[in-house]
Amino acid sequence: MSSHTWTFFRAGGFDQVTLDTAADLKALRSLDQKLWVALACPVDGLQFDADTLRLIDHDADGRIRAPEILEAVEWMAKVLKDVGELTQRRDGLPLASLNESTSEGSAVAVTARRVASELDDATTALKVEHTSQAARIFAAMAFNGDGVLPEASVDDAAEKAVLCTILETIGGEPDASGVDGITVARLDEFVAAATAYVAWSALAEADPTGLLPLGDATAAAAAAIAAVSDKVEDFFTRCELAAFDARATEPLSRPASDWSDLAGRSLHETDPDIAAFPLAAIHAGAVLPLKAGVNPAWRALMQTLRLTCPSWAIVTHSRATTGVV
Repeated sequence: MSSHTWTFFRAGGFDQVTLDTAADLKALRSLDQKLWVALACPVDGLQFDADTLRLIDHDADGRIRAPEILEAVEWMAKVLKDVGELTQRRDGLPLASLNESTSEGSAVAVTARRVASELDDATTALKVEHTSQAARIFAAMAFNGDGVLPEASVDDAAEKAVLCTILETIGGEPDASGVDGITVARLDEFVAAATAYVAWSALAEADPTGLLPLGDATAAAAAAIAAVSDKVEDFFTRCELAAFDARATEPLSRPASDWSDLAGRSLHETDPDIAAFPLAAIHAGAVLPLKAGVNPAWRALMQTLRLTCPSWAIVTHSRATTGVV
């Protein structure tokens, strides 16, 4: 049984507990909840700061319940030298009221002083206008504790280069200020990928014919295959549709009006509008030309394939008759 003596007042037709002193707050957990006026309330729609209520609503379910009130009071009892400060009507909380002998109070005190210094404010009290800007201030700091390291937070040139490489290859996540940076998980992912790449490179050096069947030309051939694969698939699909219905041949080859649009301007084989045309002339049963008859925008890549990877070119060329890609 609690030894605390409670004071009651009558309102709304029933008795209610008065919470006026630090002792009342400290003993709140011992108060039988049957004597509470309410055991839950919504976060929104009250004449009380909604942001503060959301901080108390730990499970973010939109309602504050009795256990969350008790947790909030007990946390404040660790932060403050005298939890009775909660009953005072002040324009701000004196920094001297923070209990820096506890980890909770010390953390709040360090944060409060940092916010005040960032605002060039020599105040000795923590005010609402300070806390409302805390998120913005800490988000802009190089090391803000959000677990994301952006490029601007790294001074060493070599480390910055590694960070930028990770962002380019693995990708990043936005930090509190919205700038992309890396996390420990992204770093681990990059290290694992880099380790695998180094091991793969070692195998290539030990057995060039195994992983680099075309020698030094392998990379160029692989890049060319990757670049034209979709276009080759597009070409044969159009030819198959033309074989399915001859009426599709002309529109699948691009209508004459599209050619007219090109005719009135100076053309170059790198023109993206030319690259958008089919890889070669469309008709039923067509084979893919490897030299003459290739769309000029794709001719260089096709030549690379023909010279560096003739087996792929031959099989692709004969797909129409063999069905093999």
